[in-house]
Amino acid sequence: MDSYVDARKDAVTSGARRSTGGAIPSDLILAAIVGSVIEVGSLVGLERSVFLDRLGLRPEDFDDPDGLLPFESYVAAWELVAAVPGAEDIGLRLGRLSSPRLLGALGYAMVHAPNGIEAIRLLKRFRRLVSDSLAPEIEIDDEHVVFHLVWPPRVARLVQLADSAFVGQLALWRELCGLPESAALAVEAFYQCSAPAGADRSRVLGCPTHFSCPETRFVLRRELLERPLPRTDPALFHYLERHAAAVAERLPTHGDLTARVRRLVTDALRGGEPTPARVANSLGLSERTLQRRLRDEGTTLARIVDATRRELSEHYLSEPNVSAFEVAFLIGYSEPSAFHRAFRRWTGMTPQEFRRRVSAAPDSA
Repeated sequence: MDSYVDARKDAVTSGARRSTGGAIPSDLILAAIVGSVIEVGSLVGLERSVFLDRLGLRPEDFDDPDGLLPFESYVAAWELVAAVPGAEDIGLRLGRLSSPRLLGALGYAMVHAPNGIEAIRLLKRFRRLVSDSLAPEIEIDDEHVVFHLVWPPRVARLVQLADSAFVGQLALWRELCGLPESAALAVEAFYQCSAPAGADRSRVLGCPTHFSCPETRFVLRRELLERPLPRTDPALFHYLERHAAAVAERLPTHGDLTARVRRLVTDALRGGEPTPARVANSLGLSERTLQRRLRDEGTTLARIVDATRRELSEHYLSEPNVSAFEVAFLIGYSEPSAFHRAFRRWTGMTPQEFRRRVSAAPDSA
């Protein structure tokens, strides 16, 4: 395999451990985050009561600061906003309103952390309190903090959601760390969707911005996040940390192993077919236990691998600058012919036929 394909393959799988099986993963998200999209809907003429009715939600669903709603509600809310003419840049506006208060118990604990890096480590530890699907994987090295995930196609195509996530990260960490707007916090941003019309994202984010990428990724400068937080309080931090842990203990666990396996499979595809032994070892389970627990959740490792490959392949083929040859290697096939056979089994089409159909669709842009 040439170095170009190697680089593309590493880009999609290095740290990209998000669930991709199914159009929307079975997951929950903080109600306050869904509420923020509903509130911003008023800026594009969507009346709150009508918005709630379209989503099947009630005002009381947002009373509990640690309350959860189906992740489907969040994506459906963004789809309603994105369908309004002139709403192309609305995610940039919502992102600027991001605040720790939207993160419930976790957000309040982060406010009182010793410094920004410790707040990020807390977010990394309790990411499930936000959402398995929305909260990114986080890596911290000597110079950078990297947030990254792979969204399924239905989510990845919503540039407004990605805009809100990126600008929201900047707003959140600037508020927590007391950083001015002029602070060069962002290093680089990667969108899975195609380049949109409207505002120059590189100018808004203050960093080089790339589109049609294999994963969603946002890189921040670590040194600016190491300063003590303005409201740091060790005693209160530890109390709120314990409260966050207690809330996490109450989260439902049904389907949790399936979600974890999907993330491992996405990462393991760089090496070809993820084997039961490799996946089980990564989870600290025996192969027999892994197979039994997946059966209890109504699936198998083979089904998860197949669904992940199909989901990723359809997303990559929707991007015109990724060849079918590259897609085959990105999802773990050593031979393009094997990928072509699998894709025809999944969709009844060749990759080229699928790409032509996507290109001809009215909303393909």
